[in-house]
Amino acid sequence: MPDRSGTEKLPRHLLIALGVLWLLMFTIRSQFIAILPLLPAIGQETGASTASLGWLVSGYALAIGVTTLFWGPVSDRIGRRKILIIGSASVAVALVLHGFMHSYAGFLIARVVTGMVAGMCTSGILAYMGDAFPANRRGWAMGVVISGFAFGQVAGLPLATWMAGIHGYRTPFVAFGGLMVLCAVGIWFFVPQPENVVPRRRPLYELMADYRHILASRELGTAMVVGILILSGMSVYITYLPIWMNEVLHMTPQQTAWTFSFAAVAILVAAPRAGRLSDRIGRRWVIAGGTAAVGVLVLLTPLAGLFPYGITVLYFVMMGFGSSRASGFRTLQTELVPDAFRGQYLSLGNAFEQLGFGLGSALAGLLYGSFGFFANCVSVSIFSAIVVVFVFLRLPETRSASA
Repeated sequence: MPDRSGTEKLPRHLLIALGVLWLLMFTIRSQFIAILPLLPAIGQETGASTASLGWLVSGYALAIGVTTLFWGPVSDRIGRRKILIIGSASVAVALVLHGFMHSYAGFLIARVVTGMVAGMCTSGILAYMGDAFPANRRGWAMGVVISGFAFGQVAGLPLATWMAGIHGYRTPFVAFGGLMVLCAVGIWFFVPQPENVVPRRRPLYELMADYRHILASRELGTAMVVGILILSGMSVYITYLPIWMNEVLHMTPQQTAWTFSFAAVAILVAAPRAGRLSDRIGRRWVIAGGTAAVGVLVLLTPLAGLFPYGITVLYFVMMGFGSSRASGFRTLQTELVPDAFRGQYLSLGNAFEQLGFGLGSALAGLLYGSFGFFANCVSVSIFSAIVVVFVFLRLPETRSASA
């Protein structure tokens, strides 16, 4: 894992910790996205209706969004290392439980429970990155971790589909549970508590006061709005993209899955490079540039469908710019908030972003049913334009102040 973001090399222990966190991010992403191609098989075996199957996705998302509000303060209270150990071990248990659930209701419970404890990992990773890595290397490190998120889509998705085809739809989740055990062991031995952050035991009224302060702060509040807009716009597009590909382009589910996997390669390539770029030119330029590119490219979706592999190529390029935006934005988020309250802020932001994702999905259905998929594309462009305005008018540049 070469680090070419600057002249000063990261200590060996931080590089090892980065590798463990990458594996954790990969596993969290893989077990989430694995459910999508397996929904038909789950419906056939359990007898669940198509409408009910959607709750296996939304139930997880809602659970992680709500409970993350709680895990952030806990992370600030007990420390990043402890929350990551507890979180990875809890997710491992929840995933193994999938193997014993043979009814729809039981499988839904397993997904909700997994979402409830997965928030410890997602918020803990982001908070740890902000605490442990120096400011002039944080963008690169964040890009590496985000690439683990993408690799879950590249390798985790087809791997889960392959395992399910041979051994049944429960098998991939049990396998990912085994990976989570490795993550927990890796964190125990190789991920130390950041030296510059001392866990603080604080009463509930102080935590609530911090939430009010976060929401009242122009900079922190704006960052939350930007995160909500980014996630909402993404869900407006990707929720009905597979349906459009099937109904209009007549692509099979397997072809759609490989399109998504191929696009994730762009994230793997772009995210670390965008992180290094943001270390040099600033976070805002990378966020705004990636967002503007996505807003323009998304309008080409109907035209891309006219050419062989056109949508595959277009989605690949879009995801490259989208991951560049994400790398810069996540780094900026970690730098806006004081160290001691970073977990709480990121938890609150993640919860609101999950809400935005859900609202975007609901809007996607209304647009697609009433006006067709191009209306979804136009909406993404509008969301993107608003994000660019917010970034330049209301978000500060953090890189120059901290590098």
